[in-house]
Amino acid sequence: KSLLHTAHELGMEVLLEMHSEEELDYAALEPDMYGINNRNLGSFVTEVENSFRMAEKLNTATASSSILVSESGISNPDTVKALRNVGFRGFLIGENFMRASDPGQALHEFIAQL
Repeated sequence: KSLLHTAHELGMEVLLEMHSEEELDYAALEPDMYGINNRNLGSFVTEVENSFRMAEKLNTATASSSILVSESGISNPDTVKALRNVGFRGFLIGENFMRASDPGQALHEFIAQL
């Protein structure tokens, strides 16, 4: 809580990253943003369904108006559309574009499909 307060005093916003339901107790801190990481840090497997599960749990656990950010494993514009429908407003998409021969063009085409 004191780190959150200090960050705000310094004019910074706070993104609290969570990976699983075990970390939901931290939701009570009400940061500016919740980052839901879809990558299992033990196996490095990504499962976008984690964002949907965690969004539902966060909506139940807190009345916060914090921004939801889905992190990792996003490679399809339809996934972004579905995540937006459940409240996500930010998306961390890196590997999908960096694996493309022309990341800028891949991003342009991705955005055009949104």
